[in-house]
Amino acid sequence: MKCLIPKSGILIPILMLVFVMSITACGGGSGDAPAADLSKSETTATSPKATKAEMDNTEDKTVPGWQQASYENYRFSLPKDWKEDGDTGIWYPGDQNLDTGRPKVSLHIGAIPVMPGSTVADKLNFYYGGAPTTTGEIKKCGMSGKFVKVTIHGLKHLGLILEENAGMKIVNFFDCQAPADKFDQYQETFKKILNSVGCK
Repeated sequence: MKCLIPKSGILIPILMLVFVMSITACGGGSGDAPAADLSKSETTATSPKATKAEMDNTEDKTVPGWQQASYENYRFSLPKDWKEDGDTGIWYPGDQNLDTGRPKVSLHIGAIPVMPGSTVADKLNFYYGGAPTTTGEIKKCGMSGKFVKVTIHGLKHLGLILEENAGMKIVNFFDCQAPADKFDQYQETFKKILNSVGCK
C-alpha cells in the first residue's frame, strides 16, 4: 500500500472522494433532509387524521339485508337473526338468551337523566362501571354525541352517546357489548349497528 501512493498520486483523491460520498449517503451532510422527514412522520402519527374516529360520522346508514328496528324516537338496523326484548331495550343474536340477565353479546338502548350537581361523565362512569374512552365525535338527530369504548369485567363495549338538552340534560346511550376475547368477531357488526342509528 505504501509503495502505491507515491507512484500514482491518484489513490488519495479517490479515497477522499469515496469517503465524502459515504458520509453524504449515510445522511452525514447538513442533516436537513433527515430532520425534515422525521418531523413529517411524527406530525402524521399524532395528527387528528391519524387518530380519526373508528366510526362513521354520517347522520344514519340503513344496512341493506338487515332488519329495521326502532326504540323510543330512534330507528336502526340489526342483523336478521337478532331478537328484541322491547321492555328492557335489549337486542341480541338468536343464539343468546335473557335467562341470566343481559346477554353477553347484545345491544342495550336507554337514557339517563343528568341531575343538577352531576355530569355526563359521572353517568357514563356509573353505567359502564368505569370511565370509557372517547373514540370520536358526531352529530345525530340534532344532538351532539360521541363514540366510546371500554373494557370492564371481561366485556368490551362499543357505544354511541347522544346528549339531549331539553330542559334537563339526558344521556341517550346505544351500547354494544361482547366478551373481550370474542369482541373482534363482532366489532364490524357493532359499528354497522351504531352507524345506522337515526331518528324516526
